[in-house]
Amino acid sequence: MEKVGRYITRKVFTLNPNDSLAKARNVMLTKKIGKLLIVDEKERVLDKNHRFTGVFSRREVLKVISR
Repeated sequence: MEKVGRYITRKVFTLNPNDSLAKARNVMLTKKIGKLLIVDEKERVLDKNHRFTGVFSRREVLKVISR
């Protein structure tokens, strides 16, 4: 049985929940990635310094643009 760990991305890019949509779009375009992890530095759950809040993807950018 194959493990998911074999296929995960090790290089992860993060933003804060208060960062702008423009910043998210720019990071995604310059890094050529489709998703960003959103972490809250005030809460400490993801690791000792960050709390995982959610995933932001190109789909969310398109939803906002199409409004």
